[in-house]
Amino acid sequence: NGFKTFDKSDVLKIGNNLIEFNKTVKSTDVIAGPNSIIITGDDGIYQYTYPGTASSKLLSRISLDIIF
Repeated sequence: NGFKTFDKSDVLKIGNNLIEFNKTVKSTDVIAGPNSIIITGDDGIYQYTYPGTASSKLLSRISLDIIF
């Protein structure tokens, strides 16, 4: 259903500090790294920059075609 990023400067009001809601990736898991985030989804693995005050930027994608 996507992923959301928040401004963590005030953790008591983090729910009010939405930076971005990216609905293009059907995310399953998010792994936070030191400089980027890794997102796994139904169709691949994505790497995004951490957003500052703007939207995150896609750095790379590995496509997965799963056949059952």
